[in-house]
Amino acid sequence: MRSLQKFFTIDFSGEKSSPLILAALVLLAIVFGFVCRLYFLWVFNASEYGYMYWNGELMINTNDGYFWAEGARDRVENPPFADELSPMSRALPVITAAIARILPVSFETLILFMPAIFAPLLAIPVLLAARLAAGNAAGFAAALISVIAWSYYNRTLIGYYDDDMLTIVLPMLAFYALLAGAITKKPIYLLLVAIFAPLSVWYYPNSILIIFACAGILTLFAALEYKEDKSVFLFSLISFMFLGFISYNILTVFLGNFGLITSFVFSVVFYILYLRSAKLKESVKIALILFVVLAIAALYFSNIFSHFWHQVSTYIVRDVTDAIGSDQTQLRFFNVAQTVREAGKIPFEEFANRISGHQATFVLAIIGAVIMFIAKPITLISLPFLLMGFMAYGIPMFGIKGGGLRFTIYAVPIMAISLAYIIFWLNNRVISKFEFNNNFVHALFFKYKILAFLAIFICLLPHFIHIKEYLTPTVFYDMEVRALDNLKEKIEKRKDYAVTWWDYGFPIRYYSYAKTLADGAKHSGSDNFAPSFILTTESQRAAVNLSRIAVEYTEKQIADKNYSSGIVAMAMKDYNHSDPNKFIKTLSEELILPEKTREIYLVLPRKMNEIFTTVMAFSTLDLKTGRRISEPFFSAGKIANNDGAIITLNNGIKIDTERGVIRMGQHNIPIKYEFFTGYNENGEFFRRSQTRDLSAPLSIIFTQNTGDLIILDDRALNSVFVKLFALENYDDELFEKVIANPYIKIYKAKL
Repeated sequence: MRSLQKFFTIDFSGEKSSPLILAALVLLAIVFGFVCRLYFLWVFNASEYGYMYWNGELMINTNDGYFWAEGARDRVENPPFADELSPMSRALPVITAAIARILPVSFETLILFMPAIFAPLLAIPVLLAARLAAGNAAGFAAALISVIAWSYYNRTLIGYYDDDMLTIVLPMLAFYALLAGAITKKPIYLLLVAIFAPLSVWYYPNSILIIFACAGILTLFAALEYKEDKSVFLFSLISFMFLGFISYNILTVFLGNFGLITSFVFSVVFYILYLRSAKLKESVKIALILFVVLAIAALYFSNIFSHFWHQVSTYIVRDVTDAIGSDQTQLRFFNVAQTVREAGKIPFEEFANRISGHQATFVLAIIGAVIMFIAKPITLISLPFLLMGFMAYGIPMFGIKGGGLRFTIYAVPIMAISLAYIIFWLNNRVISKFEFNNNFVHALFFKYKILAFLAIFICLLPHFIHIKEYLTPTVFYDMEVRALDNLKEKIEKRKDYAVTWWDYGFPIRYYSYAKTLADGAKHSGSDNFAPSFILTTESQRAAVNLSRIAVEYTEKQIADKNYSSGIVAMAMKDYNHSDPNKFIKTLSEELILPEKTREIYLVLPRKMNEIFTTVMAFSTLDLKTGRRISEPFFSAGKIANNDGAIITLNNGIKIDTERGVIRMGQHNIPIKYEFFTGYNENGEFFRRSQTRDLSAPLSIIFTQNTGDLIILDDRALNSVFVKLFALENYDDELFEKVIANPYIKIYKAKL
C-alpha cells in the first residue's frame, strides 16, 4: 500500500510557494471567473434586449433573487410596513445592505453584479486546498476549472442574485481549514476553522450537514492515529470547529446577527488560552474530554437531524401527495417536489456535464479522485462534498432517486481538484521521464508543465462553449414590471394581496410591495391549493370566494397560532364541513365571507401559459384520497411557420386552418372553437370567435400581439386564468380590470 501511495504522489517539492506567488495565482483565478461572466452582460447589452431593462438597469434572471432583494432593500430602507415574509435578517440581505450603504452604486447594479464578484472567490479555498495535495500549478488549474464549471456558472452568473454565490465558497473555506490543519498541524487553522464553520452555517444553515460530515471523517483519522501529539491536534482541530458552532448557536439567540461576530471573539479568546496551555502534560486527556463534550453539545445545538431530514424529504423521498391534518380530517395535497425541475431526475450526461463539462472529463476526474485519495488519504475528508454532489443523480441500480440538478454544485470544487490532480500527476510521472537535450524544452514541458496546462485548456473548452450558449433571460420584462409598478401606486403596501402562482410570487412582491399567498419559499401542496383553484376553477364566483377566504385566513394564521392547520381545514371547520370536496362545491355559491380587511388582486402573467398544466395539477384532485379527478388539456406554443393553410407551432403541433383540425403526431383532432384576440392600435382589446365543430374536444386561441397559440379543452377554456387573461371575458360584478397589456393582466376582486 505504501508503494502504491508513493507511486500516486505528486512531487512538487521544487515549486516556489511564496505568499506573493500564491496571492497572484488566486487573484488571476478570481479575475478569470469574473471576466468569463461578463460575456453574459456583453450579449444582453445590445439594443434589441431593451425589454430586459427597467429604469436603465438590466434586471436579474432568477425568481429567488427577488426574495433576497426584497429583504436587502427592506433592510436598507427600513420601511414601517415590512412584513413577516421579508428575509431582512438572513445573511445575504445583511451582506447586501451593508455593501449598499458603502458603495456609490444603485441597488439594482449591486444585486446584478454581486454573483459575478463573489462566486469566483471559490478560487481561494480550491487553489489553497489543491496545492496541499498537488502543488501550486495544479491548485491554479483546479481554481480555473471550478469557478466556471457548468452548474456553478449557471447559479452564479451575472444577475443570478441568489445565496448560491457563497453557498460553496464558505464551506470550502471550512474544509480547507480542516485539511490544512490536519496536514500542517499549524495552530492558526484551529482558529480559522472556528471562524469559517459557523460563518458557513450563518450564511446557509444546511451547510452544517457537509461540514459535520467532513469533521466526522477527520475524527476517524484522529482515532486511527498512532502518534499521540498528532492525534491531540486533530481532536483539538475538530473541537475548535464544534466550539465555533456552539458559541454561534447560543450567542445568536440573544444577539441575533451580532452573535456571529461575538462568537468569533469568543473563539479568539479560547485560541489564546489554548496556545498557553498546549504544553500541559495532561494535554491528551484534556483534548479527548473536550472533544467529547463539545461534540455532544454541538450535535444538540446544531439541530443537524432536522436539516438532514429536510433535505431527504424534499429532494429524495418526494411522495406524490402531502398528507395534512389528523386521520379524521386528513387532507391530501399535490407535492410540489413533483413539479420543481431542480429537484427532478436528470440524465447521466447532464449530471456529468454540469459537474465536469463533459462525460470524458467527469470519468477522468473520478479516476483522479481515487488516486488522490490513495496518495493523500487525508483528502478523504472531501468525500461529503462529492456525495452531496452525486445526490443529484442518486444510485439508480439500488432504486435511490436523485435529488435533482441543484446538488451538482457541491461536487464541482472537489472534482476540479481531482481533475487537476490526475493531469499533473501524469505530467509528473510521464513527462518527467523523458530526456530533453535542450534545457529550455525540458523546462517548458516539465518545470512549466506546458502539456498539463494544454490539457487543462482542453478541459475548459466545454465550459467556455456552455458560457457562450447559456443566455438566461430576465424573470420579467419591462411591460410586466411597468404594470406591477403601476399596481404599487394603487395598493396599500404590505397589506393588500396579489393572488398569483408561486413561481412569480417573489418578483411580484418586490415590484408591487403586495403580499402573496404563495411564493418560492412558501409553496407546499397545501399553500398552492388555493392559488391553483382560484386560477383554474370554472366558477368565477368560487375564485373570488376562495380568494377572500384564503387571504383573510392567511392573516389569521399570521396573528394566531391556533389557525396553523391550513387554510382549507380552518375554513371547513368554520363553515361546518367535514368533507373537503363538498366544501369546495359550496364555493360556487353566495357565501357569508370573512370580514374584508384588505384588497385582493389577481395578477396573471403571460408566462403562466408555459406552466398552466402544472398549475392545474394542484387543484384537480380529490382532497380526501389524493387521486386525480380530471386532467384538463392545455398546450401553449408560438407560431413558427404560417403558410396560410397550415400553421406550425414551435412544439411541432400543426393547425390545418382549411379543414379545421389539429395535427398531433398521427392524430387529426377537429377544432370546436377558434378565438382570435389582441390589442388594436389604440390599445383596446378585441376578441373574435367562430364555431367549427361543437362535438369536437379541443379549441384554439390565437393572440395576435405575442404570436401565442393555445390548444385547450373545455375545462381549461372555462378556467379563470384563460377567461380573464386570454379572453378578457369576466363577470364585472366579481372582477374589475385594473391593468392589462399583452404580457400581464391584473384584476381586482370586488367581494
